[in-house]
Amino acid sequence: MTPDAQQELRRRCVIYFRDGVKRAEIARRLGLSRQWVTLVIKVYQTEGFESAVAGKKRGMNEAAAQDRRLLTREEEQKVAGWIIDKNPAQMKFDFALWTARAVRKLIHQALKRDLSMSTV
Repeated sequence: MTPDAQQELRRRCVIYFRDGVKRAEIARRLGLSRQWVTLVIKVYQTEGFESAVAGKKRGMNEAAAQDRRLLTREEEQKVAGWIIDKNPAQMKFDFALWTARAVRKLIHQALKRDLSMSTV
């Protein structure tokens, strides 16, 4: 479901609630769970209409994500630039394709960083 469609569902939920429709009926009309309706209404009651309709951003905020990064965004862009439209042989590697292991080796040689295979 698109973010716009999700916002529209939250908007309708709040409007139905304002009109006095019971939570179970709102859930039935929108085809969603009563728990979801309760969460949207709770945000509406505590933070207002705009917050309820906007919803919450998922994932970490940018500052928290930055603290956990192993490579900076600039370093990530450098690595992407090195491997896009090039094969490992052009970079003097003995690999035929860019695999996680090859990218890990590139990062180690160029940036002096040891990343785990799951991170790469």
